Amino acid sequence: FLCEEFIPCLVQAMDDYTIDNRGDIGSWVRQAAMEAMEAACVALGHLTESENPSLRSDGPTPETTVMRALVKQSLEKIDRVRHAACLHCNKILSSNALASRIECFSELNSIFQDFANLEEASRSSIFDHVKAILSLENYRYHATQGIALSAGGLGDSVSQMAINALVQAIESGGPTLLSLVAHDLHSMLAGNVGDARIMLATMRTLELLFSKASLIDLQDSKLFQSILADVSTGTKNCRDVVMLQVALLLIGHISYGPDPLLSDALYKLIALLTNRYPKIRRCAAEQVYMRLISFEEDEIGSFDIDKATDLVSEISWDTGNAQEIKSARLDLFACFHMDPPKKKETGTVKVQKQDDALSNYASLVNHAGY
Repeated sequence: FLCEEFIPCLVQAMDDYTIDNRGDIGSWVRQAAMEAMEAACVALGHLTESENPSLRSDGPTPETTVMRALVKQSLEKIDRVRHAACLHCNKILSSNALASRIECFSELNSIFQDFANLEEASRSSIFDHVKAILSLENYRYHATQGIALSAGGLGDSVSQMAINALVQAIESGGPTLLSLVAHDLHSMLAGNVGDARIMLATMRTLELLFSKASLIDLQDSKLFQSILADVSTGTKNCRDVVMLQVALLLIGHISYGPDPLLSDALYKLIALLTNRYPKIRRCAAEQVYMRLISFEEDEIGSFDIDKATDLVSEISWDTGNAQEIKSARLDLFACFHMDPPKKKETGTVKVQKQDDALSNYASLVNHAGY
């Protein structure tokens, strides 16, 4: 029961991020689940190998699954949730009976043993274990999930501390760690298309890696192309202005890659110049302009960069005339030899409605023989 039903239920409860007018009420569920997880692991520690069928099954043990969920919460945005996760990790790892059942037990024990007196620890040191956890392959993805939800927040002090900790960890780990974290973030993005909360935090964290950790220098065209595709899919018909702004910043960074990344990213930026929201049109124009003025000689080719720069700088994209904006966008596509997006044909035929009064009168006249 513990391994097959109880623990999987608790792991699922750890993904409860329900929000209402009181805030993140799902955090109460996550905290209660963590308490139950600790009790469940303690109970499993008292079972022998013959009594615990999970020890004979393939894949991670239930205890490792619990630790992965707790690692994610230990990098959570909310202080009390993060503190609770660290303390529960410390208590579970204090049981030597679980040493053979938890992957990387000794490494985790050395990481979380400092959190025994967490209340006395300074708030600034709460993300100090990011680097150590990211170096553990079995826990890196879950740690990336947690730090992304914190770093990709609204720009408060906790988010800033999470960003700094992540960037410092990546600087220490070098290009290899940067690539691994970037691929984990892409997996998060691809697996949560449609979930605005996770998509926004993940895109913002990726944008921070481009701006603060020089992610574009990896020259991983396949990864960047996949990110570009997922961002476009996830923001299609989007009405969230903040998410669209973050998407534009991310696309702008990707546009600094070589072709076909350059052309694909520019195409998406130019396409958004006729977005319904003035703020998004202006943001798209800014991204296009910044890319145009940074073109290298070997990138220009047959592109008409001078005309494109004049078009972007002369049109008032947020307050200008709608027809002028549409015309300028078409000219921009032409500058880069691109075909503008085609309008979808609905295939419906409009039928002109007849006036009932006139129809009845005509019937009466015909009936009378006139």
